[in-house]
Amino acid sequence: MPVLRPLAVLFFLLPAVLSTAARAQSPDVLRQAQIHLAEDDPAAAAALLGAAGPLTPDGAYVLGRSYQELLRHDRAAAAFASADTSRLAVLMAWGRSLEALGRTQEAEARYAAAYRLDSTRVPVAVGYARLLGDRGRYDAVAGIYHHLLAADPGNGTLHARLASAYSRLGVPDSAIVHYERAHALDRGNVQVVLALTKVYYDQAFYLSARRVVDRALEAQPRSFELWRRSGEIALRQEDYALAETAFASAVQHGDSAALDLRNLGVSRYLRGDAAA
Repeated sequence: MPVLRPLAVLFFLLPAVLSTAARAQSPDVLRQAQIHLAEDDPAAAAALLGAAGPLTPDGAYVLGRSYQELLRHDRAAAAFASADTSRLAVLMAWGRSLEALGRTQEAEARYAAAYRLDSTRVPVAVGYARLLGDRGRYDAVAGIYHHLLAADPGNGTLHARLASAYSRLGVPDSAIVHYERAHALDRGNVQVVLALTKVYYDQAFYLSARRVVDRALEAQPRSFELWRRSGEIALRQEDYALAETAFASAVQHGDSAALDLRNLGVSRYLRGDAAA
């Protein structure tokens, strides 16, 4: 039986190699898949890449993002594992899918790797901090927001998130400092007002809470959340007339919560108007 020389073997194998290469994902396929994804058609992008043969790392990333948009996080995680895992975008997207699958320890590892690559990029740091907060690691969360604030001290949202971490850590004085800073930077943020007055309320600093909520109501008199907080503070201050006015205003502006209707009745009763 004749022995095939190496060159002859290569000649016979070359068509199969070329056939595989021809079936591999082309730049045009990747661009078309990216267009589908940008046009909110991840199913078309996934179908196109799924039929494209072996994928490049960029193709694997787009396939993973497509599956992610389709809420197929199992397939997305598998695709991201074949992408360029030294890229921030890949690590963050992979972490989101792992988190959605309940694989939080693996997700944290991906977020941590992304954070090590660039701790100054806000979406990366905030994503990592959010997962750490979900796992109760508020000391680490506070460290992340301190780091971000060093570069952007005028960012009210970052101050509010740092304040929230301090509140969860049981450090109300620091929480108040940063909520006050957030409030000064963004007077129109009702959520910051509610958070700040809650800390004051829990510490029995009712005059401080009253100062903040009254000033906020001057700017947003139709906010039932602010009127509700005003009523809660008034009850603690035993100012039942003000409490009645506040809870009545909350109901007038759209609040129909059973607790606030009850508090309105309690205020009237304590004011001596049992019939009302």
